Amino acid sequence: PCKCKIVSRADLEGGDNSEN
Repeated sequence: PCKCKIVSRADLEGGDNSEN
């Protein structure tokens, strides 16, 4: 879960936040 949080930040900028 911790990793997902960190990746979520970068994904938000890339627009690849399909998991959230």
